[in-house]
Parts: sequence; C-alpha cells; structure tokens
Amino acid sequence: MQRLQDIQHELEKVQVLAPWGKKQDDQWDKASRFIYELCTYQDIEYKLNTLQAEETFRNYVWNRWYNFWSAKGIEIIFKSFNQVQAHPNPYHSSIDFYINNIPFDHKSTVYPKNYPHNLTQALAQPKALIQWLYTEQSQQQRFHLDNRLFIIFYDKNLLHWKLKSQLLWISSIVENYLNQFDPQKLIRIDFEKHKACLSDIIWCIKN
Repeated sequence: MQRLQDIQHELEKVQVLAPWGKKQDDQWDKASRFIYELCTYQDIEYKLNTLQAEETFRNYVWNRWYNFWSAKGIEIIFKSFNQVQAHPNPYHSSIDFYINNIPFDHKSTVYPKNYPHNLTQALAQPKALIQWLYTEQSQQQRFHLDNRLFIIFYDKNLLHWKLKSQLLWISSIVENYLNQFDPQKLIRIDFEKHKACLSDIIWCIKN
C-alpha cells in the first residue's frame, strides 16, 4: 500500500484513537514492530486479537500504526516534488530527504497539549515552539538534534490527531510550502555542546 488514497482510506477507518497508555519506549517499540509490515486496519485488528493483547498494548499499537502510516504518507508527498530528493538510505536515523540539498528529518505531530502557550502565540513565535519540541522529544532511540521539519496539526475541535489521516489535504499544504521555500527563512536553533540545526514548521490547521 503506497498510494496516498489507499493509505488515507485505511487511516480514516480509525474512528477513536485512545491515549497511548504509557510513554513510548524502545522495549514496546520492539514488541510492536509488526506495525511496519501490516498496512491495513483489518490486519492490525487481526494481529492484536491473535496476540490477545491487553488494552494498554492495543492502544500503544494503534497509536504507533496510525502515526507511522501517516508519516509514511507525508514522506511520499514530499518525495513527489522535484525540489525534494530522498536520502539513499531509507533507514537513516536523522535524514528522510533533502530540500534544495538541505537535509531534513520530518516529524508530524499534533499541537502539544503541554505546550504552555496557545496557538496564536505559537504562530507568532515558532522558534520558541521548535525549541520546546526538541527539548521534549523522546530520549529513546528516536532522539536527535539534527535538522528537522515539523508538520503540526491543529483542529479547532481539538481532534488534532484526525487531521493526520487527511493526506490529500496535507499534500496541498506541503506543495504550497515548497513553492515558497526559502533557506534564508529557516529557523536556526543553537544547542549547548552541539552543532546548530535548521528547522521550520508547516502548519496544518482546520478552524
């Protein structure tokens, strides 16, 4: 399943996405690696039933599966544009693609409920939010301080997660961003005892 329409169709079958139940960690990530291979809603449901998975693990798996396939769809979107080049190693830990030869990892996330500022403030001061996102990221194997492009979802009804399934809509937002892409407008983030990185936010907002 690689077509955007197919991925979106499967993601939209998730009507309720319960909280993770526990903080993401390497141990449970390893136990749920099957999410990379099972691309349909029905396949995941069958796998969890076969495992007789308890509720916390089920919620963990559904969140990982939904987020992975949404991110996979977004990656496909980026790589469909001429100014984006895929990294030759699809498993690289901190580079998904290059935009005008600048390397980026992309991170799609809902508007963080623990961020101590509202949307208006975040839109006005994106650097502060980016710094917060880097600081609050997982300290497990996904941790890095390299260039990152954040795709942030915000829904006025606070169902931010549902927007991650709307890949065709997201594609139009990404296209608009790339048409206006200017390396000079990227946000530079400096870290103590670490090289600086370049970052930016692509907002996906539904009012």
